Amino acid sequence: DTQIHVLSFLHPRDVIHLSCTSHLARMSFDDSKERSSSKNNLATMIWWMMWKRDYACLITDWKIGTHAALRSFSNTTNCPPTVKNMLVDTFNNGNIIEHDQNKNHDSSMSMKTFYFLFSQSWLEYVIAGHASTSCCLMGLHGHVLDITNFLSSHPGSPETLLIQGGGQDATSFFESVGHSLIARRLAQSDMIVAVDMACVNIDSNENGEEILMQNWGALSQPKIQ
Repeated sequence: DTQIHVLSFLHPRDVIHLSCTSHLARMSFDDSKERSSSKNNLATMIWWMMWKRDYACLITDWKIGTHAALRSFSNTTNCPPTVKNMLVDTFNNGNIIEHDQNKNHDSSMSMKTFYFLFSQSWLEYVIAGHASTSCCLMGLHGHVLDITNFLSSHPGSPETLLIQGGGQDATSFFESVGHSLIARRLAQSDMIVAVDMACVNIDSNENGEEILMQNWGALSQPKIQ
């Protein structure tokens, strides 16, 4: 338990670096079925704790994410049992679904694999379809922005945002057009509704207080969320 608790504070990048230091370390962090052993459960718990720390709140605490997970719940047969059971508990708090928790989950996907697949796909998965004047969500540099109230003020027209940014990751388009530092600061200060912690570095200011450092192309400045 102590080992899992300590490792759960690390960035996934650091865990991967640790797994490359020795064969024993690799076995400790790899929960694939091909490496099934007493170390397997430890690895599963480590990656489960990190996913729960970094991404679970997007599904359990954010209405947009909860609706996205509910839409695809019947197609989550390949997700790890720990995640499946968490979704069941979340939805059943409102008696939304019927599900047999005693049913065995035949999943070939390890928790480690799920962590990295989710980290690469959660943004567009969650905000898909939110591209209207009543709710327009956009992905930018790994984070979700609510640009609904900004549509009418956008210099490039509301249609540009709805078509090129609404309900999708607009990072490539945003950078290809070219935006000023003022535009980047505006996005950082007023529009962020979900932060991907894997895209954030934690630093400390002169008072020793932790701050989040986000790299937004040409701009890097503190963002307190």
